[in-house]
Amino acid sequence: MADDTEQLLRRVPLFEGIEPRALAALAALAHPRSYARGELIFREGEDGVGMYVIASGRVLVFHERNGVEDPIKEEGPGEVFGEISLLVDHPRIASVKAIEPTTCLIMTAWSFRQALDGSPHLARQMLTHVARWLVEAEDRSAAIDRKAAATAHI
Repeated sequence: MADDTEQLLRRVPLFEGIEPRALAALAALAHPRSYARGELIFREGEDGVGMYVIASGRVLVFHERNGVEDPIKEEGPGEVFGEISLLVDHPRIASVKAIEPTTCLIMTAWSFRQALDGSPHLARQMLTHVARWLVEAEDRSAAIDRKAAATAHI
């Protein structure tokens, strides 16, 4: 199972380029958990305690508005959700449920933070990814602002 876990984590963009020793340490922190079709994995607003890597199956990420699910996206094997909670204590920003039988590898924030403390390489890698997320968020925000300005002139 450890080799499979390492292979799966190697495909996660958040962990791209991590040295093999650090990746093996992260793999040792991950624990599998299975969910039945329709089972809620977590609800928007709950405390985020860790990240999930989908090993098999599919999930739906959604917001719930007035009792109605507003789908955001579907994710499948090799994709991750809940990764923000690895780095900051913040409530979940969306709900996630299994839409077919699904197995995830769960990595808790406290375990991940201990791994960061022990690996400067891993910490640098995470800083690079966080900076990339910020740039992408800024680019999306600027694109929305440009679109709104263009629409206002019509």
